[in-house]
Amino acid sequence: MIQELGIQNTNDIEVLVPGIQIGNRSQGGSKSEDGHIVIRGLANDRAVNFFQDVSGAVYIDGVYSDKSYGLDQGAMFAIERVEVMRGPQGTTGGKAAIGGAVSFVTKKPTAEWDLKASAEFTDQTTQQVNLAFGGPIGESDFSYRLGLSRLTGDGLIKNVGSGPDGDKPDQLIYSPQLRFTNDRWDINARYSKLEDKSTPRVSLVIGGRNTEQEFELDSDGNPRCEFDPETQATTSTCTTDQNGNIIYYINPFFGLGQNPAVVDCPGYNLDGTRDPGFPVVCDGEDLRLAVETNAPMFRRNTQEAITLEAHYTLNDTHELIYKFGNRDTREQNVNDADGTSREGGGVCSAIHPRVLSGELVAGQTHP
Repeated sequence: MIQELGIQNTNDIEVLVPGIQIGNRSQGGSKSEDGHIVIRGLANDRAVNFFQDVSGAVYIDGVYSDKSYGLDQGAMFAIERVEVMRGPQGTTGGKAAIGGAVSFVTKKPTAEWDLKASAEFTDQTTQQVNLAFGGPIGESDFSYRLGLSRLTGDGLIKNVGSGPDGDKPDQLIYSPQLRFTNDRWDINARYSKLEDKSTPRVSLVIGGRNTEQEFELDSDGNPRCEFDPETQATTSTCTTDQNGNIIYYINPFFGLGQNPAVVDCPGYNLDGTRDPGFPVVCDGEDLRLAVETNAPMFRRNTQEAITLEAHYTLNDTHELIYKFGNRDTREQNVNDADGTSREGGGVCSAIHPRVLSGELVAGQTHP
């Protein structure tokens, strides 16, 4: 069924299995877990709550993992079957399976030679090549299997600034296996390594910019200032510089030009307003998948996994099974925080934290 239905990742499982949903793919990293699993409406949002236990348990070759990261793209190519158990699984899934459990079982080496390959090219200019092969090692009781997956491509979100495009894939997965079988023993050892050097997804700003006002405006349309902490509770006096002039918040979009995502949308003005008769949000056909950033955006994710599964046959009706596994997932994601192509440096304002602390002086130039 995996092959006939063209299942490529966990999103495809979501479409086919009632009562299961896969969470949003975020930038990744620690609490922003990629693709947490929701079963029958039960899940924990890792982007908000910082803990490891989740309501939908994930198992890879019988070994528990608190993350579903690494199961997409080429990893699904090596999956033999997927088992979805809905509802509380206290005996089969442990304490983390209140909503249910999902078990991924990889294909093991056999005594028969086999070769499987696939290649995919999409209109988003991505290329993915998968290869898996294996068979017996001579006349011995050993067999092997090796899986390889490579995903590359252009970025999904065009960056018109000096930074790289967003959501540009660059992923490599390889997984060697070694298996020993005889009349009593069936032992399989598997190692897998994932290296992800892609760029993270970027938030697409779909509103217009006010590029004409030098200062931020309050709800009444007046320049917004920082209140003096000593008088904020009573008179809300604005902070002033050494000459007694009020210090206003600088509009970060001043002089930058229109937001590149809506530059083709009719009715947007450079002061951030929209002409009467147009909807609040630009029509989808006019939106551009474009941002304008300059910070170095990158993803440096790695994952190493080791599993060992041993079966010993006692007699015709009983066997002993031992499973061991370790998964080490490390994620590092860097994005452009301000979402603009502004360069750092300038004249220090009187309300800058390092000026208020006395480290810098208002009016001085600093990078």
